[in-house]
Amino acid sequence: MPESETSKVIKERINNRIKLNEEQTEFFKEKIIVLDNEKTPLDTAIKSIDKVVFDDITNVNNKLQDVKTAYNNRITAACRTNLFWRRTGIGTAPGGGGGGGGGGGGGGGYYNVHTYTCTKTTTSGFTGITYISSAPDGTSSHSSGLFAVQSKNLYGIRYYDEAYTEDVVDSFVAGFIGTVGTGSTIVTALTSYSSQTLSGITTGQLLICKKDGVFTTDNNEIVGIGTTVANLSVINSGLSTESVVYKFIVESNASASASAPESDGSFVEFQILKSADEVGNFDIPFGRSPYSPQTIGIMNSSTIGKGVKVEFTNQGYPSASQSWRPELEGVDLQDGNGEISKPQVSAGKIYYDVGFTVKPQKLVSGNWIDASEGDVGYLYFLGEGVPILPDNTARVTSLGSCSTQQTALTNAITIADAAEADIASGTSTINTRLQIATALREERNTLNIQIWGQRQLLGKLKEENSTGNTLKTYLNNNAVSGIIT
Repeated sequence: MPESETSKVIKERINNRIKLNEEQTEFFKEKIIVLDNEKTPLDTAIKSIDKVVFDDITNVNNKLQDVKTAYNNRITAACRTNLFWRRTGIGTAPGGGGGGGGGGGGGGGYYNVHTYTCTKTTTSGFTGITYISSAPDGTSSHSSGLFAVQSKNLYGIRYYDEAYTEDVVDSFVAGFIGTVGTGSTIVTALTSYSSQTLSGITTGQLLICKKDGVFTTDNNEIVGIGTTVANLSVINSGLSTESVVYKFIVESNASASASAPESDGSFVEFQILKSADEVGNFDIPFGRSPYSPQTIGIMNSSTIGKGVKVEFTNQGYPSASQSWRPELEGVDLQDGNGEISKPQVSAGKIYYDVGFTVKPQKLVSGNWIDASEGDVGYLYFLGEGVPILPDNTARVTSLGSCSTQQTALTNAITIADAAEADIASGTSTINTRLQIATALREERNTLNIQIWGQRQLLGKLKEENSTGNTLKTYLNNNAVSGIIT
């Protein structure tokens, strides 16, 4: 059956809309590229401030790390240990006939048996424990906090990142000093062609001028690339007066000129940006929130400049990045145990293994040997008597001194304390710098939100085209071909 005129009209309408959408898609892509490039000076300023603060903070954290290393060196030198006998059980055992090494046994009786496990100190801390603190059987209890470990809160820059801050394209190709005459479409780059400093340039890329008013459009495509001769001594007296340079032919005529130099002695900067085809697709679903989820993290060397805002932190919370949905703050958790709240993120802690001046040992075949993590040892008592000494009896013995390592530790602590004092006294300066960095981010956010809007429009156009193509397929279906007349 021949296709109806109505069906043809509908398909033509769909085709026209798809064609228009494709043209708009190119426009929006180019707009994104231009907007992204406008962020460059803001990115530069933000990263400059971030790095100064980041370096100051990193310096303090490095000093704290030096203290940790000095503590560890004492353990490596065996004048401290991070192993100890931790009591893990209390019971009884049948008595024998007298005890070795001091007696105290009783035939047919029962001994009180305390079981100890050789344990390594951890950063999670120990509470409510009993341990062997001195020879031959002195015990002490520890009821709270870290045990033979000290901690310090590290310093950091906390950033808040949201969906619309994603840097979707690195659009920059090249920059140069150049000239163009009023009404001309030829831009001359005052860069020697032979130097190949402007490599990677192709037709279809965009050329923009940093001097206001030279071009009235930012979507100014390069339609031709060639060479010409120019006098480069105006920018560098050491260069030849006549050199072969690039020239770029663009779509739009210049509304004003760019000279070298300008009347005020300055030079005009031009930039070349990637074409829409080079940077791929930017589309995102229409209506997607630009602000959620929000990720909170701690700045490192690879995330300098990141986020919608930044702040100084020294709270000791874990440094792992966490995401959440701010719009749900205050909503009851499904298990009824509290409400949704902002994740607690800071720079974390550093732990110092202070260690012990006595090391754990156990008796094996009449010889005292150093205990290893996980070994089990025992103390045997008959009432309040002196412990007898069978195999696997536990004890501790004093370690030697290490003046070199102790001096290094003392020096490291002194230096770290001074660094912390400096950062404490300079906190107001740090906060001011980060407030400025946040203000710059807020200005950059205005560009990012525009890019987000353009990306959503691209998503909408893509959706419309998909719907149109699906409808054209339906119109070809035999189930309706005889119905639409």
